[in-house]
Amino acid sequence: MIRKVSSEGAILFWKATAMQRMFLQAAFDAIGFGHMVPKVDQMHCIKEAARTVAQALELTDGCKLDIRPLQSDRDAIGVEVRQFQKGLKKNLYPFLFSLGVTKSGGVKLLEVDPSVDALLVGDQAALRDAAQAEFTAALSVVDANKVTMAIVLLIKKMKGVLLRDGGGVYFVTRDNLDPYVTVGGLLSQYGPKLSRVVFSPEMNLDLVKEVSEFFEERLTQHCDEMQAEVRALYATGAAPRKNGQSRRIKELMESEQQLKTMASFFGRPFSRCKSAIASTRAAIGAEGLKMAKQS
Repeated sequence: MIRKVSSEGAILFWKATAMQRMFLQAAFDAIGFGHMVPKVDQMHCIKEAARTVAQALELTDGCKLDIRPLQSDRDAIGVEVRQFQKGLKKNLYPFLFSLGVTKSGGVKLLEVDPSVDALLVGDQAALRDAAQAEFTAALSVVDANKVTMAIVLLIKKMKGVLLRDGGGVYFVTRDNLDPYVTVGGLLSQYGPKLSRVVFSPEMNLDLVKEVSEFFEERLTQHCDEMQAEVRALYATGAAPRKNGQSRRIKELMESEQQLKTMASFFGRPFSRCKSAIASTRAAIGAEGLKMAKQS
């Protein structure tokens, strides 16, 4: 039973769009969380540049493109561009060209198939220059998925609670809402729209009850899943890996923090959640907790 709700709450949802990295970075820097903006992914950018150039030069010949990391040097940042030709018994992947990223951030044309070279009339510099332009443009843009990643990290920092499987809808207390409002205002002119519905618990008892019950069910389920993961691991006789233990204890600590926030907000103990967290800590074990805290 919910006794007394301590303050207002808010439901958060948003529409992310691709945007210039400098504006996303400036918005998050303004609230002191610039580190939440995903770092530049050169491999992603060179893939997008290669795809755009291949399509612009009409190299697909009606086929899909197969763009894969360099096979000749797996440690290098670069891609091979091939056609994907579906066969009756065997698929074919004829090579078109390959691109690499230099240490200075430039694009280097590594290899070109003779058929592509003929199309370029020997002017390979045109392909390289086009790829360089597309790569440079891609570096300056953050796609919608990564904008969402930054927003979710911020909401988690605000002790937000996921309300819908698959993401996109969160609950936070009014006391923790300000960073989201500030970032939303700064981003609105560049495409992303961060929305919120602030509600008074006294006027929305059904919503309060629904959010409370959803939180309890979701946190309990997540703890059950972590326990099952640990049991399955020990059943194989394999030793837990340090990164796996670190991830589990981090998620457990986040659950504990969420429980503390929600218990204060809703004025109820959430006994099922407390029991689930205690069982999960026991499943991970003292050694696992120690290992995770040292990482």
